[in-house]
Amino acid sequence: MKTPRLCVLDTCVASDVQAAGLWAAVSRLDIVFVVPQMVAVTEFRADDIDAASDAGIFVEPLSDDEELLAATLVRAYRRPSPNDLAALALAKTRRATLLTGAGPLRDAATAESVQTHGVREGRCARRGL
Repeated sequence: MKTPRLCVLDTCVASDVQAAGLWAAVSRLDIVFVVPQMVAVTEFRADDIDAASDAGIFVEPLSDDEELLAATLVRAYRRPSPNDLAALALAKTRRATLLTGAGPLRDAATAESVQTHGVREGRCARRGL
C-alpha cells in the first residue's frame, strides 16, 4: 500500500479551502494535509477548525525544534508572514510538500530546499503576498 504524501498548507491555501467549504473534499484525496496550529487559530473560527479536524485535516502545533526553526526563518526572510514561515518550518522538518500560492514564501521554500506546489498567479499573488 502506498504511503500518502504529506502536504502542509500555507495561510492562503488553508483560508481558500476553508472559505470554499472544501475540507471534506480535499480529505478524500490520497494526501495527508496539515495546517499549522498557529495558522488555524489566527485565521479561522473555532467551528472552522473543528470542521477541518472532523474532515481528517491535521491541525498541528509546532514542536520546540519547529518553533526554533520558524523563529530563525522569521529573522532570515522579511516578506513571508510569521504564520507562513511556521508552515515552511513544519514542511521542512517533516519533509512535506508546502502548498502555497505566495511568491515570497515559494522563494523562501526554494532557498530552504523545501518542495512546493501551487499556482503563483493565485489569490495570494494578486494580494502581493
